[in-house]
Order: sequence, then C-alpha cells, then structure tokens
Amino acid sequence: MDTTLTLEQLLDTFERYNIDIWPMQIIAYVLGIIAIFFAIKRTKYSDRIIMGVIAFMWLWTGGVFYMFFFGPVYNISYIFGLLFIVQGIIFLAGIFKPLTSFRIRGELFPP
Repeated sequence: MDTTLTLEQLLDTFERYNIDIWPMQIIAYVLGIIAIFFAIKRTKYSDRIIMGVIAFMWLWTGGVFYMFFFGPVYNISYIFGLLFIVQGIIFLAGIFKPLTSFRIRGELFPP
C-alpha cells in the first residue's frame, strides 16, 4: 500500500472534486446556515435538524470525497471514508433519539 502523497496529487484531487460536485458547495453553505439558524432559533425539532445536517455532511465527506475522489489517489483514505460513514450513521441515530442539544449562548465564559 502506497502511503505517499505529493502536494500536486492533493491539489489535483481538490480541484477535480470541487469542479465535479458543483453546485453542491452552495447546498453545503445553505445547510450550514440552516444549522446555525436552528441553533439560534430554538424549536421542538432544532436538535434533530442540526443532527441531520451534520449526519449528511459526514456521510457526504466519507462516501463522496474520501471513497470516490481521494481513495484512488491515496489508498489510506478508504479507511478515513469508512470511519466518516460509520460516524455519519451514528449521527443519523441522533435524529431519532436526540441526546445532544445544540444552541448558541450569548455569554463569553459560561459558568
């Protein structure tokens, strides 16, 4: 297994990825804004929505970036991709049984 990676290979992978997934970048920004909105404006489903956004981002990163784009260039990234996917599935479980609360607090140093 080749564990070397050149800067050129890394930058080429980023370039291909960003070109090929267009306009997913815009969707990612929108999802990020939605997560921030629900961290500020609390509703009954805020934590589930935020957890869903996080789960989607983790699954996308593991499945699309690491497995399809980075894997052929750097074999170890398949392991990273698998770990991201497992974490994404764990985050998906948080949608159905939320154990985490997300919120933005206005105090600089919480008690």
